[in-house]
Amino acid sequence: MKRNISNKLTLIALLALFGCAAKKHIPKPPDSIKVVHDSTVAAVNEPPRSTRPLASPLDRAAIQQHQVDFVTFSAKAKAKLNIDGTANDVTLNIRVQKGQKIWVSVTALLGLEGARALITPDSIKIINRLDATYLKKPFSYLYQYAGSQVSYAALEAMVVGNVWPGLINESTITNMGTDDLTLSGNSGDLIYQLFFGAERRLNKTLISSRGIVARNLQVNDNGAMTVADKIIPAQISISTSAPNSTVNISLTYTKADFNTNPEFPFTVPARYSVVN
Repeated sequence: MKRNISNKLTLIALLALFGCAAKKHIPKPPDSIKVVHDSTVAAVNEPPRSTRPLASPLDRAAIQQHQVDFVTFSAKAKAKLNIDGTANDVTLNIRVQKGQKIWVSVTALLGLEGARALITPDSIKIINRLDATYLKKPFSYLYQYAGSQVSYAALEAMVVGNVWPGLINESTITNMGTDDLTLSGNSGDLIYQLFFGAERRLNKTLISSRGIVARNLQVNDNGAMTVADKIIPAQISISTSAPNSTVNISLTYTKADFNTNPEFPFTVPARYSVVN
């Protein structure tokens, strides 16, 4: 992992948080599961609202039934990151205390930690061990990579394959088949589409910003895995695009736990310099 992108890798890794459950071995995802690496992120075009019914209470209840609830979460993942054409294979160690903090450690070759991050609803802190630096920014610093659609609660939702908070109740149906359902809506300057399978588990999220700077985000939840009576995505792929940046991430679960007592160590060595 090159020094001049390690901070950026850590920030983007926060977008790729994902989760599964409890103290048991997580099996290898089947070969049939494919991870999306498409560098083109589809923009969302909202059809006229007058032609679409609101999502039914039955559909909303089925979707809610598959939302994963937790207090703490710990996971390890193999990740392939491609940022503006620069590719890196890394390992992510992720720990979450719901509603309070997300901790991420990024390791590359030989298992050496390259960076560590601590994110809260208000701030992002990053220790870059490759060049002995420390970065502290408000949460809004993340918006330059993914836009203001990525809230702290949205990161936690992506951790376990949940629908982003607040997107269901006012959504309208744009497609309903025997085995699928597509919901659409808007929130502020955002237009979104949510794609669900037959059991109303989330398969894909598309979000586009209608702000001054156009940004698109696509999240694909690939396959399914049952751990401790919870069903979560087996793999997750994330793509973001903005005028000057394109990011593709694929993650594969290797280990995870729910509702344990993880630690969140984050101490900045005195010799590290602060960077802007």
